Amino acid sequence: MHNLDFERTQEPPMATRPTTAAEARALGLTRYWPVEACRNGHEGAWRNVNNGACNACKNEAAERFHARRRGEDAPIRARRDGPTGTLPMPVAQPAPPILTISAPPLRMRGDIVARAVGRYVAQGDGMALQLTENCNKAVYALTVEEEVMYLGVTQSDLKVRTRYYAKPEKDKAESLTYTNWKIHRLIRAEIEAGHEVLLRVIDVPWATFQGLDYWPGVGIEHALIDEMCPPWNGESNQATRKMRRAARLQEAQRSGG
Repeated sequence: MHNLDFERTQEPPMATRPTTAAEARALGLTRYWPVEACRNGHEGAWRNVNNGACNACKNEAAERFHARRRGEDAPIRARRDGPTGTLPMPVAQPAPPILTISAPPLRMRGDIVARAVGRYVAQGDGMALQLTENCNKAVYALTVEEEVMYLGVTQSDLKVRTRYYAKPEKDKAESLTYTNWKIHRLIRAEIEAGHEVLLRVIDVPWATFQGLDYWPGVGIEHALIDEMCPPWNGESNQATRKMRRAARLQEAQRSGG
């Protein structure tokens, strides 16, 4: 808020008060000039010479902004000398209901389980992603009727990465966002068929190698794709993945023998 005690002492006395900022500057004023009342009803207000803004209005706008950040919905009064008006705050909207997903954790292999953290739903002409929680760095799976259809990994925000499956970027060429559009169409087809598409997350802890901390999520994603061959990860690569898996099994058998 502005403290006008200093500014008021700097302005010369005036028999005729200016009505516009231009008139105030023409009289040689450099900061504020007093007015009977501003257009919002603040009596004894002071207006800025540069833009004509009322000091009391500016104070009220600042208080409304900070009150919204604090979650207050009480009327805000400008804290200044002289009479002031009141501006009501908008009524706070009720918080949305907390989303819950009753799907149990899905065992991928061994002790690796994927827990449900969201689902894709129809919304108007498109789709939306509903999340119960968000995380940074995640190996995720898209499942339909407890069948793993797609495996992916993100080293940033999970919501940011997976929301593009619901709403691909329309301002970019489809060739630049091929995966997003492909998964979008596959999810939409499952929803239109009446199936539930869940977003699941595999909790991957950090590891240490030679004293260096690293996150092994990318390697785990590749290994799971090679072993499980999810259909949405690309049919053209399934044969290659099966061959690599068979080669690893043979190598393990020879080593064990």
